[in-house]
Amino acid sequence: MKRLLPFIVIIASTSAFAESSAPAASPAAAPSVSERPSMPMLTTEENQTLMAALQKAQLDPAVKAANEKKQQAIAAARAVMIAKDPSLAPLLDKILPTSSPAPGTPRPILTADERMQWSAAQQAIQGTPEADAVLKARLDYARALHSAMLAADPAVAAIFDKLPQNGMVAHPHSAAAASPAPSAQ
Repeated sequence: MKRLLPFIVIIASTSAFAESSAPAASPAAAPSVSERPSMPMLTTEENQTLMAALQKAQLDPAVKAANEKKQQAIAAARAVMIAKDPSLAPLLDKILPTSSPAPGTPRPILTADERMQWSAAQQAIQGTPEADAVLKARLDYARALHSAMLAADPAVAAIFDKLPQNGMVAHPHSAAAASPAPSAQ
């Protein structure tokens, strides 16, 4: 089975919320550098093939629709966070802009206090329908992007096989990715 590119999901997750919607893990729980799987080096040609397929896939109507749903879910989660704590508005303006950032825009650098606020905001909505909707929308977008990339250039399948499975999102065609687990409320 083909594997989803880790950086594709990062590209697909055009907001910081989508990229970091999982609760913050304690530093003790994080694997050491030696325990992390190494990322295989891709050739220049493979990188170009992936980027060309990605550019074509982003024009696909299904990918555009999935991205729009993802952005709507993120906006709803943002609204819930602000409703719970209005003082988060400036931080969320920095992290979750109301429009998608331009491709290649670097993620904002957060201070230690901002990271703590962001983590608390995420934890405050964890298990809510809005947070679940963001996770589902991210997965749907990743699936649509993966399928569209394969349709744009079937050669990317061999490149996907070279890469480790992304830990953020289950493989789009695996049983585990069939539907997100319901939240416990």
